[in-house]
Amino acid sequence: MRKTLLLAVALALLLILPPVYALNCTKFKGDEKSLCRTINPLPIAESDKKKMMKSDLYGSTKNDEPIELSLVLEKQEQLTTSEIYENNIGFIVKFGLFILLNYAIFSFLTKPSKIIKWLRADY
Repeated sequence: MRKTLLLAVALALLLILPPVYALNCTKFKGDEKSLCRTINPLPIAESDKKKMMKSDLYGSTKNDEPIELSLVLEKQEQLTTSEIYENNIGFIVKFGLFILLNYAIFSFLTKPSKIIKWLRADY
């Protein structure tokens, strides 16, 4: 019991903590730190974030202008709450019917009197 609890806590910690290869903004200072804070929440792979943090990517000239990052992300269609409710209700109904039919078939097949009636030659 104790090992199971420790295993569950360890698994929860692994799921909550960021991965080791994640971009760490605490090791940067100044402009790099502000750039890191801009890049870190973007929905791209960690390797792409690290590539964007390379200093030679933006040129060697120092500008006081802020760096603007523009990403072309695929347009994701927006779901309304009514569509989400309809999808969830549809899934719940299908799942409920699946359970009900499985229960009916299983209960019918486990009744020996029904099977014996089918096996008898005379009626």
